[in-house]
Order: sequence, then structure tokens, then C-alpha cells
Amino acid sequence: MKKIIFAILIATVVSGTAVSNEKSTVNSNVTRSFQKEFSGAQSVSWETLDSKGIYHASFIYNNIPLNAYFDREGNLLATGRIIKQENLPMLVSKKKKKKYGQYTVLETIELIADSETSYIVKIENEKLKMYIQARGDGSTSILKKEKKNNLAKL
Repeated sequence: MKKIIFAILIATVVSGTAVSNEKSTVNSNVTRSFQKEFSGAQSVSWETLDSKGIYHASFIYNNIPLNAYFDREGNLLATGRIIKQENLPMLVSKKKKKKYGQYTVLETIELIADSETSYIVKIENEKLKMYIQARGDGSTSILKKEKKNNLAKL
């Protein structure tokens, strides 16, 4: 079950698909759980991720921009934050550099789900754009790979 939830979260982070960002669509279980977990959060915005029943909140907590993902029952599934590539754990950074050193890093997200931390790294070169998942042991897997439209640059 943990892997299924994590896969759903990864897919929603990577695809960025949302059907709504109206606060009125967030049920009371979710808002109650959010207020309990992140009391004092500011600038909260909500979206419902496509038909999976997952609610995504973007907000500021203790002066840090965060994201949180909840299911319909109000269970916190994961939290994430954008981090600098320099803040990746050393093992992750070394293995990423060795395997994907020819790519430019565009964004790094630290994602915590079920007390496990992993990193979603958006990288690109002149031909490809990819999202890779890196785990604490340095292992990586490709979550999404797409060819870049080089004609758009002309």
C-alpha cells in the first residue's frame, strides 16, 4: 500500500495535473487534519489532484514553502519542499552526478512519505527532459522521460 500511495504522489508531482484549486472543494476531514498538522500555516492554496481523491496544499510554514498531500479521509500522505541541489545528501549527489552528470538540474524536491525521504530531480539536456527519483542509498529510477521539442527553440 505504501508503494502505491508513493507512486500516486510521484505521478502527481511529475505530471502536475490538477482539476481544481478552489478551497470549497476540500472536505472537512482534510482541512481539519491540515490545521492540526500545520497550525499557523500561511498563504494556503488547495487543489484536488485528478480523480485520485488526493488533496494537495501549497503553503508557507515557519517561513518555508511546503507542499502536503492528503487522502479523502484526511490522512497525511506526504510532504515536500523544493531544495537546492547542493542540499542533497552526499551519496545521492555523487551517484546522480556519476549517472546524470551531463544533464542540467532544473529543480530538486525533497519528498517525505511514510517516514522515508526521497528526492525528485528534474533534469534536462539538449535532447531530453527527465524526472528521476533518488533514494537515500543513492539509487535512482526514471519517473518520466520526454523528448524536448528542439524546433521550438528556432
